[in-house]
Amino acid sequence: MKSLIKNDFIRLTLVNILSNLMVPLASLVDLAFLGYLDEIHNLAGVSLATVLFNYIYWTFGFLRMGTTGTTAQARGSENHQEVKQICLRNCLIALVIGTIILIFQYPLREIGFSLLSATPEVKASGISYYQSLIWGAPATLLNFVLIGWFLGLEQGGKVLLLSVVNKGTNIILDYIFIVRWGWESSGAGSATAISQYITLVVGIIC
Repeated sequence: MKSLIKNDFIRLTLVNILSNLMVPLASLVDLAFLGYLDEIHNLAGVSLATVLFNYIYWTFGFLRMGTTGTTAQARGSENHQEVKQICLRNCLIALVIGTIILIFQYPLREIGFSLLSATPEVKASGISYYQSLIWGAPATLLNFVLIGWFLGLEQGGKVLLLSVVNKGTNIILDYIFIVRWGWESSGAGSATAISQYITLVVGIIC
């Protein structure tokens, strides 16, 4: 029994760590493709915008952690109706927050980039990345909830699936948008935003 509990704990811990890396890894994938371009300002601009996005998204990390805790508690008490309600309520909260971020994307951009020093060329590249990636905010926050919910249900396999889908689609879209179509930093942001929505659809289906 102790060995079984220990194995479950280790498995869920590793999955939890992996899920925490979804957002930063998405930025690393973008940077990896932009690194092949001749212009260094694209790489620097995306790095600049990534700082801003990491701050925004980690501010709402409670959506994932809070969902995991309350779901596990409801599951332990075998309150299946509450398990479903937790997911629906937190998804609604995530959707509202994501919509607010979209509504206030301009002031967030102005405040954020005013605090980050860079050359005009680098800042322009960062803003281009920001304006594309910001549209993925609702999906990103909804994915936080779904991942937290799956972790609370001890369905680590689904979390791994979402991680693979997220990274796989991001790599494919980065290649198409950056390498093939030459969209540079804007393409990197679009690829990550679209991959978040694809991940969300897969999460809802599974």
